[in-house]
Amino acid sequence: MVSESEIRTLMEEHKLTEARAKLGQYLTLDSSLDQFLFAEKIYAQIAHQLNFLPFKIAILRSITLEPLLPFLKVK
Repeated sequence: MVSESEIRTLMEEHKLTEARAKLGQYLTLDSSLDQFLFAEKIYAQIAHQLNFLPFKIAILRSITLEPLLPFLKVK
């Protein structure tokens, strides 16, 4: 089982590729909103170092859609 502290430790050691892999495993264990919020925060910190392709998605503010934003950003 992958923990948030394990992912944070990998980031502190600048093992970003390993941290990204563990983050993927972390999200497959239990895809709760809290986990996606954590993943969104981590990806925001390491995205510039992992050669992600930039893209934008425009979503109008909505009570129905806003809880999905962390999921959409991570996926």
